[in-house]
Amino acid sequence: MVTTRLYTPGHNLVTDTLIMHGIVRYLLWAGVSKGVVRRIGDRFVIDIEEEISKDKERKAINQLITIQRAGVKTIEYDKPTTKFFEKIYRANINEPVFWNWVRSIVDSITKFDTILIYQDPDHKIKANEGRRRSRTGATVYLPLGPLYGKYEYADYNVKEGVQYTMCSSCFLMANLGLVYGSYVLRTQKGDKIYSIILNLIPSQEASIVDIALIQRAFEIQYKEERDIEVPILAVPLIALSYGETLYGFEGMDAIVWINERSGNFQRVPYFTTFNVDKVYKVISVIKIEVPDWPRIIEDYLLTEDGLHILAYITETILGEGVKEHIYTLTRLLEAYVRANKKDIPNISRGLGGKIIDIVDSLARSA
Repeated sequence: MVTTRLYTPGHNLVTDTLIMHGIVRYLLWAGVSKGVVRRIGDRFVIDIEEEISKDKERKAINQLITIQRAGVKTIEYDKPTTKFFEKIYRANINEPVFWNWVRSIVDSITKFDTILIYQDPDHKIKANEGRRRSRTGATVYLPLGPLYGKYEYADYNVKEGVQYTMCSSCFLMANLGLVYGSYVLRTQKGDKIYSIILNLIPSQEASIVDIALIQRAFEIQYKEERDIEVPILAVPLIALSYGETLYGFEGMDAIVWINERSGNFQRVPYFTTFNVDKVYKVISVIKIEVPDWPRIIEDYLLTEDGLHILAYITETILGEGVKEHIYTLTRLLEAYVRANKKDIPNISRGLGGKIIDIVDSLARSA
């Protein structure tokens, strides 16, 4: 029985994904976990099977106040003072705006009243959110959504005069989603800085508990690498290879976007979504059968050549070409790792053969 229904505002799939994860995190802080998240186009509906009382919200607001105090200290000490703000700092590709970004988070917590504003499906229109010459809300910085043009190839100048803004509550929820619901990989190649963000969303619907488990895998953590460019199809394998991988997940899509800064220009050169179920299943079994898999990723495959191997594996799995390409991709993997080997026992016991057995058996059972 649905007691409360909440809607994400309808900015775009990226920003609404972050806001959805932010709302879920807030509900969990409030002790609310019975419900379902449904995806409807580029928006999400959250049906909750229990009352959201003021007493419950007070618990969540206390968590927000803790974040607010850390934000004040971050501004005072002129550096991120918690992992929350450190992750935002690393996700951001335009360092000068970081301090205004933190001030906006601090301010948005002061203004926040209740999550129940999202009961109104027309919240975005009524709050006058979007691209406005008269700024009435918080600026939506690029990692929070590709809002300065089309998803693909959306170039814009950092000094763009007409900013996209949101109300303080949407800005706050999007930041909670960035920190707690997203995998962030920051890289640098020459004078280009990249912030690569991955999120998991239900293809159709998932329980609030399932969304919470996704957050458990990604919350707070980020990764930083230098001197590499990352193919977008390598990102799911990297993200899902660390931390806890839950074999039982089904019906999930990956949404991945890359933010790039070169000189005074920022853009979102890549944005994609795809069903991640088969990739997730393969990685889950590999991590069980090859315990050193995260270390193999870390020590050998976070290089230009290694990343292309990971992208090839993802493409093979997604393209239903496992049976056709399994021997090629595993020989490629094992040969590359052996050529760069340090000391991982699983490699000497035949990593390639083990990967062949795992992926081939999964292909037959699919």
